[in-house]
Amino acid sequence: MDNNELFTNIEAIFRSLEGQITKISDKIDETDKRLTGQITAVNTELSNLKEEVSSVKKEVSSVKKEVSGVKKEVSEVREELSKDITGIKMSLENDTNKKIQLLAEGFQSVPELSAKVDSLSKDMEVVKFDVDIVKKVVTTHSTELNKLGIAK
Repeated sequence: MDNNELFTNIEAIFRSLEGQITKISDKIDETDKRLTGQITAVNTELSNLKEEVSSVKKEVSSVKKEVSGVKKEVSEVREELSKDITGIKMSLENDTNKKIQLLAEGFQSVPELSAKVDSLSKDMEVVKFDVDIVKKVVTTHSTELNKLGIAK
């Protein structure tokens, strides 16, 4: 092979390599464009996710504040109820229990009163009987005195 042929072959190889390099370069460019598009899409998706996460964080923070407020309100109501219950217990102990005790003592004396009423009732019967006798005696004496007065 002479030099011309050799150069021609080398030139053909270079052109072939150049064509293949161009094809590879085109494929790299095409792949680069697709990757760039995908990276852009991923970045957009990440940005959207960051915004959603930020929004969720704000909502969680808001809910935490609300829960904290509710806890405080529940604590205040609990304290008020505790004070009210203590007041009710004291009232029961100091007022109601004493009144119930007095009422019970009053009921304990009912049998004694009943016995006294029975005794008074019997005494009244005796007094009525005595009054009836006195009436009869007075009527008899009045009649006799009237007769004596007429006889004079």
